[in-house]
Formats: sequence, structure tokens, C-alpha cells
Amino acid sequence: MDVNLGPSKSISRRHAQIFYNFGTGRFELSIIGKNGAFVDDTFIERGNTVPLHNKTKIQIGQIPFQFVLPEKDEQKQQKSIAEDKK
Repeated sequence: MDVNLGPSKSISRRHAQIFYNFGTGRFELSIIGKNGAFVDDTFIERGNTVPLHNKTKIQIGQIPFQFVLPEKDEQKQQKSIAEDKK
């Protein structure tokens, strides 16, 4: 999926890539752009790959966003049971 981060000259067309690494069993972010990115307020340079967790903060250029994983079915069931008890 491509995400348009606007016309900023500090952000390249392929600045970063989010992918699932089957070897490690997790989502990861690879930094491709020369200006790097911030992940959870830590600057990550070009050429590095970092693990992503639910609600990881990512900032590319001046654009902040958050990586969010869908809830697991078990978590949904527990929330539903808890709400039913109220």
C-alpha cells in the first residue's frame, strides 16, 4: 500500500517500507529515504530496519502517524465479555 505524505521535498516517493518479516514473526519498518525517520521519538537513519509494535509512533518529515495492529479475536472476546458484565 502506498501512503501519500504530501509534496515535501524532504520526503522521497519510497521513503520507508512496512512489511511482515516471516523469519522474525513481526512487522518491521525499513528506512529507504536519505533523510531517515523517527520511530518512537528515536531517529533512524537510511538503511536501517526496526521492529514495529502496536501503536509505534512513526514520523517521516513533518508527518506523524501511528502503526496500529488489529485486535486479535481473543482480545475482542475478552472486551465483549467485560462489557456484557457491566
